[in-house]
This record gives sequence, C-alpha cells and structure tokens, in this order.
Amino acid sequence: SYKLPIYVKEGQAFGTGYHDSTKGCLYALEFLFKKTKIRKSVLSGKKFLEIGTGTGILTFAFCKLWAASAIATDIDSEALIVSKSLSKINGLRNRIFFINANGMNSNEIRKNKRYKLIIANILARPLKGFALQIKKNILKGGRVVLSGILEENLNYILNAYRVQGLFLEKKVGF
Repeated sequence: SYKLPIYVKEGQAFGTGYHDSTKGCLYALEFLFKKTKIRKSVLSGKKFLEIGTGTGILTFAFCKLWAASAIATDIDSEALIVSKSLSKINGLRNRIFFINANGMNSNEIRKNKRYKLIIANILARPLKGFALQIKKNILKGGRVVLSGILEENLNYILNAYRVQGLFLEKKVGF
C-alpha cells in the first residue's frame, strides 16, 4: 500500500479520507495504479476527472500517484474554495483545474473532451443520472470509479451503467 502525504482540514467539505466511500476510492486508485494498463495511458496525457471533489482528496491522491494533471468539479462553490486552498497547501495547485459544475454539465468539461479515468463519490440518484454523460466522456479502455453507493442501491446504479455498456470490474466494501 502507498503512503501519500495529503493535508486536509477535517470538517471543511466532504472528503477527509476517513469515510468508507472515500477510503474505497483511494483503494481503487491504488488498484488502478498498480494492477492495470491505465497507468501508462494516464501518464501519456489522457485526462482525469473527479465529479464532486469536496475537499479534493481523491484528485490530490490521483495527482500524487500519477504525477499528472486533473480536473475536479463540485456543485458546491464553498467546497471548491476549500479544495483550491488545500491544493496549494499540498503543492498541487498548478496541476488541478477546478470547475463549479453539476456533474459534467460544463463547457470546460466538454471542451477537454474525453477522460481515461473518472471518479464520482456522490449520492446514488446523481450517479444514476450521470451514467450517459460519463459513458460519452470515458475513453476506450478507461475506467470509472463510482462510490457512495448503499448496498440497497447497488443494482439500481449498476443497471444504469450496464445500459451504457459499462460493467462492474471490481467491488470494494468497507
């Protein structure tokens, strides 16, 4: 397991690293970095997108693992203020582009075209609603990490993504 120093102030926005859904996403990032071919393609300039960044912890972890740039979005402008501030403290401000957006509903996100890795650690209803947008914006061979899904909503979410031709590769539960 990797040890990445990331500074986050608890309670400022969602995503301190202690919540199980955030832990699951960190585990998924480590898995993708160590065990899949996505590692080289991300380094070759393909983009990373986080939907619902909160404090930015997942984007920070991505940037530290891959030494690449990223796009982080949130619908909450206060969360973006926090994540921008924390990106400076973590020495990552020049590698992350922050966007105030609901999901992928932004000209900047569409302008950057498609992504090799998309993470969304948000609620079930928005996850389901973003399935088509995510499908349209994931590069062939790319990966999508979804989190924040309660067990009773799992099939509801998986079915929405199956319809788009996206299938479960690995499930992590804490």
